[in-house]
Amino acid sequence: MGTGEMAESGNPASKGAAELGKNAEKSKGFTNPAFQMMGIRRIKLPSRNWTIFGCVVCALVGGVLYDKQKQKQQRAKYMACVSAGGEERYDASRVPRKVRIYAAPPPNDYLSETMKYFRRFVKPLLNASGIDFELVTEDRQGRIRSIVAEEIRKLRRQKLGLPDKAPEEAATEKSKKEEKDREEKEKESKKSLMNINPSFGMAMSGIGGQENTNGETVDSESEKLDEDGHPIKAVKDLYAPGDVLGLMKFLKDSPEIKVRSDDEIEGSARDAGGIICIGRGAYKEYINGVHEGLLGPVYEPENVKAAKAKVIEERREAEKPDSELSEKQRKRRDKQREIQEKEDREKPALPYILPDQYKESDIARELGIGSNPRDEKGQYYFFLEPILVLRLYTVSGFTKLPERIRRFYTKRRQQVDYGDRVNGLVEKKYRQFSTGDVDWEAAEEGDWPGPWVKRGREKKSEWCREFKVDSRVAELLAVYEKKPIDLDSVAVPAKKTPDKWGRKPWV
Repeated sequence: MGTGEMAESGNPASKGAAELGKNAEKSKGFTNPAFQMMGIRRIKLPSRNWTIFGCVVCALVGGVLYDKQKQKQQRAKYMACVSAGGEERYDASRVPRKVRIYAAPPPNDYLSETMKYFRRFVKPLLNASGIDFELVTEDRQGRIRSIVAEEIRKLRRQKLGLPDKAPEEAATEKSKKEEKDREEKEKESKKSLMNINPSFGMAMSGIGGQENTNGETVDSESEKLDEDGHPIKAVKDLYAPGDVLGLMKFLKDSPEIKVRSDDEIEGSARDAGGIICIGRGAYKEYINGVHEGLLGPVYEPENVKAAKAKVIEERREAEKPDSELSEKQRKRRDKQREIQEKEDREKPALPYILPDQYKESDIARELGIGSNPRDEKGQYYFFLEPILVLRLYTVSGFTKLPERIRRFYTKRRQQVDYGDRVNGLVEKKYRQFSTGDVDWEAAEEGDWPGPWVKRGREKKSEWCREFKVDSRVAELLAVYEKKPIDLDSVAVPAKKTPDKWGRKPWV
């Protein structure tokens, strides 16, 4: 037998092995003849890379879904624990307890980020407990401090019998308002009133005077007349809502209903209302505002007026004189001045007193805090109500990305922290303010961006400067304590079904 014959005899075996290998490759995966006829490919196991990718995606998505499901269960349990007040019935003469909430945005972020915490962790519990709330949101640093201080100064002026504005300031504002009204009337008088009776148009535009039915001339600026000489009055001056609705016919003989709030009925200011500060920055501004209102002057001091005047003077000096400007340029400059004045009004007012001046100032005695700490409406002074501070868990910056991811997947722990603190507010668990409360939620400052803090210290920002509390003011303050709830012992409330009209119950 030659070598050629031996090669030919070996070919069948090699061909059979090759065919078996091809058949083995083709037989990978499962297929159904019906699927095969429809053109559907074989069902195969994914490759190693696709398996890794799928596991990672499922783990990430599963972590988010698990966290959201736990948040939903925890929220339902907290709402069930505080729902006793929400189920209480109120008559027409009673108003529920009301808390005040101050919210400020995190550094280098927007106010919407703070509102997410409020809507997700705070609002559901307050609604379930039947507690009303007033939300004060400001996106400019210093606005909360300015609002709180001005409200306290207003209370002091009422007790002293003083006007809201200083005499010289009120006279200046009055002259500005009169000048503005005069300009608006001149603009209206220049407009042509189409399809309107001329005499009526003159009365509406405030031009000249008119004769009434008795032949007497009446100044149209003081009293506008129609074409028959009768005075034109607004509908609100002619009718009251009760007259239009016909309610007075049924209610004229009924006794007047005196509405009283639960905060007014309480025997102590500690049991009335409450203050919630969302964020360390809002807490600092609130405390600074209380100090400014109680220890500062009633009206704007001269140093603040001088600082404002200096800024305006420097701005005017930077402008070109009128002799170098054309008519068009002057109009553009006046418009820019109006825009700048509007921005200045929107800016927070400068502090009337600084922390270094606290010891030199006397606390407001005209409020009668020791004897009768109530305003003219019978409500307790809001600054005597206990305070609750809620931390913002917002983190920014590339170096803090791992911590940001961890907090994103553990929001259920944030909800437990918020829920326990809000539960303490609902149950009125409070204590006296102490010196250690100055550093309340100071850990939040570690989450603030470093460059932002550096700029704030250079500009002497309220959030970044030293935080001081006067001992006299500290004696008037109180804080809410955390009241934990054992969520494992609380059953998940049953899901409420819609009524026969298909209306879903409020949650």
